[in-house]
Amino acid sequence: MRSMMSLNPIASRVPTLLAGRLMGSSIAQTQRQMLDLQLGFASGTRLQRGSDDPRATRAIQLLQSSMVRRDQRLNAISWGEAVLGRVDTSLSSLTDLVTEARALAVGQSDDSADSDSRAAQAVVVSSMIDQLFAEANAEWQGLHIFGGQNGGQRPFSSFLGGVRYLGSGEGLVNDNGLGLPITLSGDEAFGAVSARVEGQVDLNPGLSEGVYLEDLGGVDGQGVSGGVVELTVGSNTAEVDLTGAATVGEALDRLQAGLDTIAPGSTVATDGSGFSFTVAGADDLVVAGVAGDIGSGLGLEGTFVAGTTTAGGDTQPKLLGRTRIADLEGLTGALGSIRLENGGNIQTLDLSGAETITDLQNLIDSADLGIRLEVEQNGTLSMFNEVSGTWMSVGEDGGDTATLLGLRSMGLDTPLSVFNDGDGVPIRSGSVDPETGLPDPTADVDFTISLADGRSFEVDLSGAQTVGDVLAALEAAAGAATPPIGPAEFTAELATTGNGIVLTDNSGGVTGTFTVTPANGSRAAEALGLLAPVSGNVISGEDRSMVAVESLFTHLKALEKALLQNDNWSIERAAIDLQDDLDRLIDVRGAAGARGERLLLAKDRESELSIMEASLLGEARDLDLTDAALQLTNLEQQLQATLAVTARMQQLTLLNWLG
Repeated sequence: MRSMMSLNPIASRVPTLLAGRLMGSSIAQTQRQMLDLQLGFASGTRLQRGSDDPRATRAIQLLQSSMVRRDQRLNAISWGEAVLGRVDTSLSSLTDLVTEARALAVGQSDDSADSDSRAAQAVVVSSMIDQLFAEANAEWQGLHIFGGQNGGQRPFSSFLGGVRYLGSGEGLVNDNGLGLPITLSGDEAFGAVSARVEGQVDLNPGLSEGVYLEDLGGVDGQGVSGGVVELTVGSNTAEVDLTGAATVGEALDRLQAGLDTIAPGSTVATDGSGFSFTVAGADDLVVAGVAGDIGSGLGLEGTFVAGTTTAGGDTQPKLLGRTRIADLEGLTGALGSIRLENGGNIQTLDLSGAETITDLQNLIDSADLGIRLEVEQNGTLSMFNEVSGTWMSVGEDGGDTATLLGLRSMGLDTPLSVFNDGDGVPIRSGSVDPETGLPDPTADVDFTISLADGRSFEVDLSGAQTVGDVLAALEAAAGAATPPIGPAEFTAELATTGNGIVLTDNSGGVTGTFTVTPANGSRAAEALGLLAPVSGNVISGEDRSMVAVESLFTHLKALEKALLQNDNWSIERAAIDLQDDLDRLIDVRGAAGARGERLLLAKDRESELSIMEASLLGEARDLDLTDAALQLTNLEQQLQATLAVTARMQQLTLLNWLG
């Protein structure tokens, strides 16, 4: 009982048990503080638990998270710098290669170069193409630098004697914080990766029951959505809910059901690309929109006169992959076969079994010629050549299918400007007599055609813009000869198989030779492909409107081909194209260098911010050793004092108090 009743005069008459507990708590707290400081010395941090300082803990977490992201960004920037460095090295090599190739082309375009020297230089160009192919597939640590966004596979592959691009996108963007691509796309570095024959025929899909309402552009061009229309004939009214109708056929059924209730004998049907109403009886039909805009979108709103058939507006059906061939109002005949050529490989395709546009696309893909068919927004089709270094032709196979689809690469409407890889056909016009200064029509003659019976006529193509214009000019020149050469004696037409202008001599002569001879230094006959050899009484012209991808690969291939054929004009054209390629490479290299500079600046900025955040983190987290050592000394003194007081308290009794 002594311990329970003894009093401590130092503790102001606090019971000994309570005083002991208080002093023990003080000792424990001091020891805990000393332990935290000792742990801080060991770890170098001032906070051992989040509860020690919640605000500082939150700040530390935010700083650590930011520093992790910044380190990732710095790694991405450093990686991007390395990749762009490899890009610059490749572009430098490509620039040197194209400079050498252009110099070769310029040197061989001189008239003094002979066929043997050109053939030898063609071998050099062939090796350049191999170097170009290798550089086009250059990589950096497994990343192909010219594959666009698809850097995991080789972007260029050999195909049909040319090169096919398998990459995609504009360029790979990593986490560099700037949105800068660190790789290049194939077309950015090497020129276009595809070329097309633009469709010349608006296929104008019609409206049939199987057409989906979502495939309609709508009368107002805003598409077609759900809604309700009101049909009124006289005093009779019916509402027709077209919401949920998926096809034209479903819409027709609902409209017909509404008509049957108010005007028996009246009908609704499709008419071309719109709807039409035939109203029975004496009262007109009035159609009004009640909810939604489907009435206006389908061209249904308005008054339809009784006793007649009245058509609504054009719903503008879209040309899509699932569009049925039977619904193409712009297709004026049945489909048959077409002749496709690419890289000297020829395939004849029978399209008569195709039911939809997708069927046509699949048939063309099955030819495996690097040619694809695409649908354009203006209602036409286009044929694309995906292979650089090859020339594509879309022609007829005895019929008119390619023409009907608007896809023939050399049709009557084909502009002469697309001939010879876009260099066109040089036609003489506006010539002036150097002595008199007056117009000299004789100097505008481009070539002369001589028939086998000895007669000939001059051809002036001034003003010709299309293939059709050329054919008309040929026949007109023949008719203007003295004596006139009629259609039964001479014809100029497009080839029935493949492409090219075909000249036929039906004069029946044997004294002369059927020939085409250039005049006045004009290259028009050559550019039109008319200097082909005669076979019997026919000159089958070359197809000079073949479609090639305007790329560096194509231009080097063209140079190699021109050297082997000893074609001086084509060598000159190749030199011009290679200069364009060189200019593009210089621009691309400059743009890639600018990206690298931006990454370098970003790297410096991120490094500075990283240092700043590390400093802030140190202030919030790290232990101040000097201050901590002073605190520990104070705590040790405090602990010693507390222990001393506690010892004295334990020695005092009631006698000490009474004494």
